[in-house]
Amino acid sequence: MNGQFMPENVRAFGDLVKDLTDHKDGVQFVHRNLAWLVAAAFVGFAIHFRERAGVAGTWKWLMAAVLLQFLLGVLTLVMQVPIVLGVLHQFERCCC
Repeated sequence: MNGQFMPENVRAFGDLVKDLTDHKDGVQFVHRNLAWLVAAAFVGFAIHFRERAGVAGTWKWLMAAVLLQFLLGVLTLVMQVPIVLGVLHQFERCCC
């Protein structure tokens, strides 16, 4: 964000909790970092447990859905939020 891990405008209110929950840049900061965490954790989980009976047949589809969601989010931002990608990012999240 603006070439920094946590840009100065994320800390607009001076209260970290309020900055991360009530300020659009703070919410975006949390969203981006949680996306990295969830994607990495899920890929690790899927690879580690891919042989278990409950996930043996579905882990590839689940990993594809998480990676697609992540990719749609990144592309939405990189391409400066084209409406089609924004809608696909929201749609894929609520339907999978």
